[in-house]
Amino acid sequence: MALLLGLAACGGDSDEAPGAGESDAAKAEDFRNAVDAICVDNAIRINQAAERYGLAQSFDEAGDYEGAVDAFEKVLAAGVDDAAVHYNLGNA
Repeated sequence: MALLLGLAACGGDSDEAPGAGESDAAKAEDFRNAVDAICVDNAIRINQAAERYGLAQSFDEAGDYEGAVDAFEKVLAAGVDDAAVHYNLGNA
């Protein structure tokens, strides 16, 4: 299953920051730092959701449907809106 979130800005090299003024280089650096912080947060959330999805599948395969439902719901709560998660949640 692919867990995809739009991280197009992550890892970018752009020095373009919104606005102009006192120090465009400083603003660009602040902008890059903010984007990097968001990317790290998103990567952590994606990894946690992927681990939770695997756990949910394990619960389901072991016949622990309550555990599977709880884990699938947590994947959805993390912001992953994937058809496979909904399908497996419905079958658990």
